[in-house]
Amino acid sequence: MSAAGSSVPSGIVVGSTFAVTPPRGGGQLRLLHLCRALAELCPVRIVALTADEAPSAPSPLAPNLVEQRIPKTTEHMRAELELEREAGIPVTDIAFARLHSLTPAFGEAVRAAAGPGAALLACHPYPLRALAAAAPHAPLYYDAQDVAADLKASMLRPSAVADDLLETTREVERECCERAALVLPVSAQDGERLRELYGLAPERIAVTPNGVDTAAVRFTDPRRRGEIRARLGLHRAQALFLGSWHEPNLAAVRHLIQVAGERPGVEFLVAGSACLPFRDAELPGNVTLLGVVPDGLRDTLLAIVDVALNPMSSGSGSNIKMLDYLAAGVPVITTETGARGLDLGVEHVRFARLPEFPAALDAALAEPAQARDARARCARTLMEQRFDWSAIGASLRARVSGGTPAAPAQSGSTETSSSLSRSR
Repeated sequence: MSAAGSSVPSGIVVGSTFAVTPPRGGGQLRLLHLCRALAELCPVRIVALTADEAPSAPSPLAPNLVEQRIPKTTEHMRAELELEREAGIPVTDIAFARLHSLTPAFGEAVRAAAGPGAALLACHPYPLRALAAAAPHAPLYYDAQDVAADLKASMLRPSAVADDLLETTREVERECCERAALVLPVSAQDGERLRELYGLAPERIAVTPNGVDTAAVRFTDPRRRGEIRARLGLHRAQALFLGSWHEPNLAAVRHLIQVAGERPGVEFLVAGSACLPFRDAELPGNVTLLGVVPDGLRDTLLAIVDVALNPMSSGSGSNIKMLDYLAAGVPVITTETGARGLDLGVEHVRFARLPEFPAALDAALAEPAQARDARARCARTLMEQRFDWSAIGASLRARVSGGTPAAPAQSGSTETSSSLSRSR
């Protein structure tokens, strides 16, 4: 129970369609840092949907923070795979909004954890219906890591099943915006878009940007980079792309493969699970797929490369990879889309449209060290002042502790008859 008169929840139960550990993708990192911040207020339990795992006891991640993994049932996985075959892309997240009853252990775990005075947090809109069915009277926060309807519209290939899945996405995103006491978009632009789509009241928007742990990311200036590279015997220019297996990242990798063919004198390094779909692809000799790398190797890459590339053509929210690049002092070439939500200027990064990337790469590699150093230091200062996770967490705690959210309006079932008929 919350103490008498306290505005802080007695606990927060988080619903997620992915496990947060080990945190390899941007969404995992964001959720882990936000939950760590909230755990300074009250106990936090992440209930995470997983595949191909045996049930396990809750695992402690930090003081007051645990993760409980719930594996999908065989029936759930079969139904999800059928949707995936029809859609042509992974749809674990959208499918959960329709199939959550096929894994009843998820709802049971939420129900058991959501005691009196507890609140819920939906990571993305897709767990909402499972959360609401298990704890219908608990207040809700919504971690809007992107504008889901816009993102899925850019990813799903036109088809009857894609239209159906997109409608499910819009439904659950609307429900989250209607029910949540606080909606946590990553940028003011995303907050405005959610207002436009769903009439979200501005007083319920708490912009909570993606961040970076600047204390854990070492800044390396151009002179030091040159020394490290000389010691390692690296004489070829190195360009880096970090990304998880996510369709906007895969599109970026495809573009980088084309750029690499035009710039054979540059070594293109791709790290992260975005490499996996390209393992059997025919690649230029100057493209190296590193796959998912340990933190130590990732830190080394950020300290030695000449430039980081972010040729994003779609997406929503913001790219956490950009924050890592800039905190480490790596010169960055990005599209406007890749820099969305970060309020970056030419004093921080070099902007280029996709067809301009080869020329922009030439210009970045030819830029004098003094100019590169000035831009890198300006970007690092921005990361420290506006995007450090400690400051973001403190702001979030202040919003959450500023008042107990109202219980959601009870307007009948959270699932429409049409969505229930489609879920089988």
